[in-house]
Amino acid sequence: MVEIANALGIGKDLLRRWLAENPRLSLALNRGRERERQALHGRLFKAAMDGNVVAAFFILKCRHAGYDDRGRGIETPTPEEAAREIREALAAMARATAGK
Repeated sequence: MVEIANALGIGKDLLRRWLAENPRLSLALNRGRERERQALHGRLFKAAMDGNVVAAFFILKCRHAGYDDRGRGIETPTPEEAAREIREALAAMARATAGK
């Protein structure tokens, strides 16, 4: 936020006020942040797929529940358990929406 304010030649407090007062400005900033996130994710993913082990570990830790490179056994369901949980969730959803 400070970098953007500096680039505009204003203080961060004024930028925050403008964002609070102007939904279009806030939306533009959020869209820019999302484009940045997508670009960074793409580069990180490419680095991991190209053999960068640190990037691969980072993606595994952030995106895959239960992954722990230090060997602390976090329980993850077996494929059979996961399939059963999915079937149960789908059945519950079907029951919940049956009368609608």
